[in-house]
Amino acid sequence: MPHLPHLTGESFKIIIIMLIGWTSFAFGDVMSKFLTQSYPPSLVVTYSAIVGITILGSYIYAQKGISGFKWHQPKYCAMRMILSGLISLSVVMALSYIPIADMYGITFSAPFFTVLLTFYFLKEQVGLHRWLSVIVGFVGVLILLGPQFDDFNIGLLYAFIGMICMSANGVLIRKIGHGEYMPNFILISVLGHFFVSLIFSAKHIFLPSPIEFLEFIFYGLLILGGISLTTYAFTHAKNMASIAPLVYVQVIWGVLCGYFIFNDLPTLTTWIGLTIVVSAGLYMIHKENKLRRTVNH
Repeated sequence: MPHLPHLTGESFKIIIIMLIGWTSFAFGDVMSKFLTQSYPPSLVVTYSAIVGITILGSYIYAQKGISGFKWHQPKYCAMRMILSGLISLSVVMALSYIPIADMYGITFSAPFFTVLLTFYFLKEQVGLHRWLSVIVGFVGVLILLGPQFDDFNIGLLYAFIGMICMSANGVLIRKIGHGEYMPNFILISVLGHFFVSLIFSAKHIFLPSPIEFLEFIFYGLLILGGISLTTYAFTHAKNMASIAPLVYVQVIWGVLCGYFIFNDLPTLTTWIGLTIVVSAGLYMIHKENKLRRTVNH
């Protein structure tokens, strides 16, 4: 049986880094759900962002001094900072109300909305397979949400806000391109987490105990690790389409942790909707990869 690097065309190193990165995000989501049972979601984001800012800021200053913090495209970087903050806060808020699997089912539809946004704002051509993926993916989300609409949970709204911001952020990253120093580009996101969440958490600020301090540090390291590892993998991969499906490892961890830690067993509609969304995403990635190979040859 052919091994994974052969199937994707990527090195084993990049695949492992990407898998660890998405796993770090998944366990960060688990930690977030755990922490929001005791602390306001905005406070969880604020304290975890302080961890990331401290580590990234120290690294950038040691490598490049003050010049390492310069933004070459300030308008777009500011927009990315705001969107990143909204994404982080929305996801954490969603996880405080709904199961991890449901949250993933909604946020994993972000690539489909990114297609719509790139068509409208960047005037990119959208082929038949992309439109088909968008339609099927949207149907999957509707199925996943079906029963919950009868008893609306505000966590679903937060997940939708996060998904829309993820889509807009994806378009913005394509607009920015590779013009920014990568560690500082990551720091921009973490700064967004801090400033947006601080607006809501300022009245809840307190001095954590040693145990609480370690909990926030651990969560901050998981999120920072996820951002750093996936960013590295995407920037060093031969092509993004070949490793993009690895994001769905989050579903495995999310379902397992949701069941064993929080006793959240996905409903039948969650399974069906999630399967449709993931299948549509894999189909779109496969067609994009196939098209790229055709163009290159």
